[in-house]
Amino acid sequence: MTFAIAAGTALAIPAVSGATEGLDLLDALRPSIIPEGFVAATMPASTSGWLEPALNARNGFLVLHLVGLCLGLGGTFVLDALLLQWILWGRPSPGFAPVFKTLSHTVLIGLLLLWISGLGFLAVYALGDAAKLFNPKLHVKIAVVCVLSINGAVLHRWILPLVQSQASDGRFLAGYSPLTGYLVLLTGAISAMSWITAFLLGVLRELNGRAGFAEIVPIWLSCIALASLASFALLRATFVRRPAAGGSVRSAG
Repeated sequence: MTFAIAAGTALAIPAVSGATEGLDLLDALRPSIIPEGFVAATMPASTSGWLEPALNARNGFLVLHLVGLCLGLGGTFVLDALLLQWILWGRPSPGFAPVFKTLSHTVLIGLLLLWISGLGFLAVYALGDAAKLFNPKLHVKIAVVCVLSINGAVLHRWILPLVQSQASDGRFLAGYSPLTGYLVLLTGAISAMSWITAFLLGVLRELNGRAGFAEIVPIWLSCIALASLASFALLRATFVRRPAAGGSVRSAG
């Protein structure tokens, strides 16, 4: 709802103030996603002046990008909250397994939208503003999305099936070694910090041309390290408090 209000306000301001010069400039740089003159022929003259510049490829990809970020970041936060609750409470929340599976697929859809919109942005830049292709912030965003993709493949191949299979056993990864728990939390930390980084890189335009690749990447990696250490400390505390269980300790393999 907030996004809809913001989008409506952004479209209404040019119509009210008549400030269409900036939109005309953007329209000249961005290829249209509709046939030329379609809006002018089908919409009243009072609206086509501000509506046509808004309907272009870059804005279409921007919508996909924002939806992908919302799905990925929101889904990751809820997934991490569910795991944290499981660790702290000693048992998963009711309906954990189906919710966890649905959210993991939601994050995957968000990542797919990031790839589609990101490749679309690269095409738009190559056709209309090639200088943007050399923005270091763009290079970091590509690296972050690649890491999210690799980490997502590991999550869906090994981690998610393991977590879902243990949802009915009570304590977090009961019967598994602490190393297995650390690996689960490491992938979670990589996912959370990378989604946050992708979001911030998308909204912080002040970094354009000011922060280089070698300056942004260490901050991103440091956030991953700090999140991992915090989650490792929490998990270690739960293993120390956990009573010795009968049976052998298993590994993720």
